[in-house]
Amino acid sequence: MLPSVCPDDTNRLQDADYLLHQFIFAADPTSAEVWLARLLSEYAEPLIRRVVGSKLRRKEERQDVDDVCSEVLLQLTSRLRGIRDANGPPISNFEAYVATTAQNACYGYLRTKHRTEWNFRNKLKFLLNHRPEFWIREDQYGQVVCGLKKGESVELDPPVRGTAQTDLHEFLSSNSAAVEQAEGNPTSNLVASLLAWLGRTVYFDDLADLMVEMQGVQDRPLVFFQDECIAEGQQLLRDRTPDVVMRLTQSRYLARLWREVGALPISQRHALLLNLREMGQASALSLFVETGIVNLRQIAETLEIQLEAFTTLWNQLPLDDNSIAARMGITRQQVINLRKSARQRLERRMRLVD
Repeated sequence: MLPSVCPDDTNRLQDADYLLHQFIFAADPTSAEVWLARLLSEYAEPLIRRVVGSKLRRKEERQDVDDVCSEVLLQLTSRLRGIRDANGPPISNFEAYVATTAQNACYGYLRTKHRTEWNFRNKLKFLLNHRPEFWIREDQYGQVVCGLKKGESVELDPPVRGTAQTDLHEFLSSNSAAVEQAEGNPTSNLVASLLAWLGRTVYFDDLADLMVEMQGVQDRPLVFFQDECIAEGQQLLRDRTPDVVMRLTQSRYLARLWREVGALPISQRHALLLNLREMGQASALSLFVETGIVNLRQIAETLEIQLEAFTTLWNQLPLDDNSIAARMGITRQQVINLRKSARQRLERRMRLVD
């Protein structure tokens, strides 16, 4: 849900457009950076935080709000500087652009962190869009709202905030059979019953939260580079009879993960990849080779090691921390610290938009 704009904000939005214009057409770089700093601190940052805070509401997500906000701010800053460098036209609606950028970053984060739930929400949105008894649309602030049609009409009564905190006990007591028959899917009968019970227009995100809670939709997160192993990912990818869509999704995830590895500082790449291991202590780098993400030459290039030398090293992997420290000319503790930093960065990056 995007934050609404109060009438009192009109002058502030005009001020934002004024600052944007001054930044883009400033006569010198120093003046431009002054205007940019004001635009970001006074208008962009508060809006980004409101949008991200409204999307990442769960306890386990709150700790990532700052990271997501920082990524959005970096993306916005790069975009604004690109417009100035190209002498391009200003963004026509600064507030809408910032809010949409922040919202897309949140969706990217949630899509990565909660794959199963994300698919469930997409099914729910498809159902609302394609069944005649429902309606779904954006309001004037870009927030997605939905409800039951009453006859042929659509009543856009203002939705009530906080629907996600509704106690479902009463509804479940009389609809337990429908919930069980749905088997974890958003069926039209169950959605219609819930909307009728709520008796009002609701925000789509709130409806989805209720459906997720009611149907017990849970994710099995695919987490890599944690606790020295990637056994769960390997087990999924080596399944003899995998679902084609699931396998494709996992392969895309691994491909993106490898691109993020390549963006790490070279010292972190060495500390991480040379020690990367499966639960059975074999090198987990083979996972990327077996799935066709990279070959030995590409791994060697990522590590900046000559192919011939890496081919010999390949049979010795994974290396212990003392061996890696000796190769890098640093201490064992420094190797551990580098690997920890690499994991933290990868976990942050993999939650965000590609």
